[in-house]
Amino acid sequence: MKAICKFICGITVFSAASITHAAGATAWGTLTELYVHGSWTMVKVDGITENPDNCISTNFYAISPSDNNYNALHSTILSAYVAKKQIRFWVKECGGQKGKFPHIISVFVKD
Repeated sequence: MKAICKFICGITVFSAASITHAAGATAWGTLTELYVHGSWTMVKVDGITENPDNCISTNFYAISPSDNNYNALHSTILSAYVAKKQIRFWVKECGGQKGKFPHIISVFVKD
C-alpha cells in the first residue's frame, strides 16, 4: 500500500511539474521599437534575448490590455522609450501576436 501511494504521489508531482511555467528576469537592454495593437503591445529591445518559457520568438516582448497591470506597464515602457532609459523585464508564459512572444509581467527601468 505504501509503495502504491508513493507511485501515485510521484505521478501527481511529475504531472504538476510538467504543466508549470517558467519565469525569469531578462538582461538590461535599450528599447528600439514599439508595436501597439488593440490586442497587445509588443516591444523590441536590443540586448534582451531571455526566453524562460521557450516561446516561438524573442524578436519582441509583449503585454496585453487584458493584463491587470496593463496601464502601469504600458506607461512605464513608453516613458522609458521616450527617455531612452535602459529597461529589463520579468517574463512568464507567452503572449502578443499569435501568443508567440515572452509575456511581460514586470518592468524595471534604470536611471
